[in-house]
Amino acid sequence: MRFMSFNSHPRSSKRFLQFADRHNIWPDAGFKADEVTAESFLIALNTAIINQTTMNDITKLTLPIAILSGKLDPLIVERNLKKLAKDHNNITHTSMATQRHEITDKYAKKLSEIIKEYLAGKYSPKTNRPIIKIQTRKFMIEVESKFTVSSSITRDELLAILKDQFITPTSSKRQIDTVFLLPEQVDAPIVPGSKIMRVRDVLDLETGELQQSLMTLKVEGQAKLVSDEYEFAVDDGDTARQMLTALGWQKVVTVDKIRLESKTEDYTICIDEVAELGLFIELEVLTEDSADVKNIQQQMRNFLKNLDIDGKLWKIPYDTSIRNLQNNV
Repeated sequence: MRFMSFNSHPRSSKRFLQFADRHNIWPDAGFKADEVTAESFLIALNTAIINQTTMNDITKLTLPIAILSGKLDPLIVERNLKKLAKDHNNITHTSMATQRHEITDKYAKKLSEIIKEYLAGKYSPKTNRPIIKIQTRKFMIEVESKFTVSSSITRDELLAILKDQFITPTSSKRQIDTVFLLPEQVDAPIVPGSKIMRVRDVLDLETGELQQSLMTLKVEGQAKLVSDEYEFAVDDGDTARQMLTALGWQKVVTVDKIRLESKTEDYTICIDEVAELGLFIELEVLTEDSADVKNIQQQMRNFLKNLDIDGKLWKIPYDTSIRNLQNNV
């Protein structure tokens, strides 16, 4: 509002500028009122302050943003910047206690440090760490078999039945998978060669705290529940999802499950309680070579059948099963 008054009263504005200059109260030490005209000042005022939309535009961005301001700058409303940073995880605000409006050497040095850290990929505003830190896992062929358990059996009852098969301690976690497909695959069936991207958040079952985020590319194999798998640990699952969207991948489904995991002599074995689907047993093997996957799967299915548990073999991935259910297929 105070800037609008400047615009509405150009003569008074010029006198004010000259007064501020004479008494050294203008916020920019390099500004001299006698070196500019009221007209040029008002043009700059209109462009840079009155008609600018920065505060609104910045809320639409998802990139990491660091705002640096001087605490003694009379042209800055600091509470607005604080609120901006509070309301958006990708924004931070740093206020330099002794700085005014002009860019001093100290101000420039701090700004330079932030820019260098961004360019080096070492800085994320909220966490002071890389936005995506990648740890690669060697290319593997994933072979799975699933078994859907009768609704009359609870997870605890299933665990009691299976515990004699376990050779390692069990671990429990919640996994939330966001699944993406390329646009041309969204309405098409999954066939050998189809590419599926998944971002998985792994949460502590008791506290709900995020423990790890993983990005996985799966290339569908010739057999059901067999795929080539490339997996990365990422530091920020949200950024990974935004990146996939920016690259043109489309989110198609979310799979939310509670997983209890152990090992048998031959397999990784999981008890999965999947939202919208129910209770499952999943067997998994990761192999580095083009082994006889059909033979491995047949052995897995024999293992599951020999458990003599009420239920049936399930040959459809969880994500496809949920999509089919949501689309009434």
